[in-house]
Amino acid sequence: MIQLLIISSLTIGLIGLLRFRSLIVRFILFAYWYPLVPMVLFIFNYPVGRALDIVGRPLYYSYALEAFCFAIVGYAVVVIVIWRFRNECVRLPRFRIGESFRILIVLLLYVLAFIAYPKAFGISASRWNLLPGQWSVVYLAVNVFILLSFRSAKTLSTILHIAILLFVIKGGERVDSIVVLIWYVFFEVKTTEVGYLVERKLSFRLVFILLGIFVIGVGAGLWRSGSTLDFLVLIYSVVAQHTVVDVVHVYFSSFHYVENIGLNHYPLFNEFFGLIPTHPLGGTHSIFNFTNILKSHIPNPGGGLFYSEGVLIFGKIGVVIYSLLYGLLIRFFLTHIRLLSFLFVVFFILQLRIQWYGFLYIYSTVLIVLSLLFFYKGLKLSYNSLN
Repeated sequence: MIQLLIISSLTIGLIGLLRFRSLIVRFILFAYWYPLVPMVLFIFNYPVGRALDIVGRPLYYSYALEAFCFAIVGYAVVVIVIWRFRNECVRLPRFRIGESFRILIVLLLYVLAFIAYPKAFGISASRWNLLPGQWSVVYLAVNVFILLSFRSAKTLSTILHIAILLFVIKGGERVDSIVVLIWYVFFEVKTTEVGYLVERKLSFRLVFILLGIFVIGVGAGLWRSGSTLDFLVLIYSVVAQHTVVDVVHVYFSSFHYVENIGLNHYPLFNEFFGLIPTHPLGGTHSIFNFTNILKSHIPNPGGGLFYSEGVLIFGKIGVVIYSLLYGLLIRFFLTHIRLLSFLFVVFFILQLRIQWYGFLYIYSTVLIVLSLLFFYKGLKLSYNSLN
């Protein structure tokens, strides 16, 4: 009976996201729904691998069903909060720049990619930042301007952009670049509305392309970890993708933590100090980061479903509280999408990063995007005043 209820809730959740017309909203909801799959496999005693099986099963299996129930309720809360947008599609004003200038920005992105992800290009043993600084954040920020200025998939700038994205993904840096690549699948510029990016209609061709991107991402992860690439391994990894299994492990660890140690409000300090760039008490390496707090209790490889932080701060109901906040954030962006087009793109391309690692990943990217936008507007005003 319990198994039937679990499968039914998972299926209803999938049907719920398919009721939305917007591909963007479907993707956001899918990012929330997808980790529920390895949760169910774990509850049903199927092997899912990595820390979830090796470290977690002896420790928190007894909490897994309860954790899943809170997660599915949280998912339902998000769906309910944004339900009014189920018949709407996203339409964004384009960032109008010339093709030559867009090519220059893409070439700048190539340089940033080399600096941000040196290991992906085989030029350093270090995975991130060939030079000191938050270069992966700058890399993402520049992507925002390229995406919003998209006009045609046949232009040289778009071809060059897709090429570097695929190269970065092949190098194992998948989470952000895959979502940037998906943007091109979701949007088009119609000849009758050249000033706007409009969502495409879902088709078999689109589904095939999305599945291809997904498989490429999973394959890149296996390649980076040195795993053998064969059909069965690939299919299994699609169902229980490594990163998703790891972040579910962190989420289940949060239930074990509050049951055995109690609440911990230190992550609130991390959210506050995370608003201050490069502050040592904010960010992923902070002692106040929920992942690091949980790591001191149960070993984990990093990351963690964003509502794991809510569990530490508020207890189990924190899953619902954080899901409500996330639903309201999505609703806010959808309501003011034309005014906040640049920030909406940041929010979209960071979906996997936010949902599977935490809210704090959005702060620095937003700051850099706004800084670059104000800088561009200032240059444009200066140029116009001189002419």
